[in-house]
Amino acid sequence: MGAEVQTPVSHTLYDTEQLLAKCPKGVPPTVYGQFLKIAASLGPPPKPAPAPPAKIPGPMGADAADLSDLVALLGGAATGHGIPTLEALGGAVQVDDSLTLG
Repeated sequence: MGAEVQTPVSHTLYDTEQLLAKCPKGVPPTVYGQFLKIAASLGPPPKPAPAPPAKIPGPMGADAADLSDLVALLGGAATGHGIPTLEALGGAVQVDDSLTLG
């Protein structure tokens, strides 16, 4: 299907799999001193990711000013004041009368 799955490591300075691979017998350290020795053996942690841009583009590269039509269409939902109906979004409501409660 062409999908690519990525599972990034987060909330740690080091990749936990790399840290565990350095542990004797694969057992994680139980004291901080042991952890520091293992972490030091990996060298310095990777540099942080660059800061995000000051202006984040909207959908399909649209600027915030270009989104006024979408905001108008969504009405209160775009500002957190409700959910638009299907009719408000231009859809047709289809009722299925074949279902019965029994």
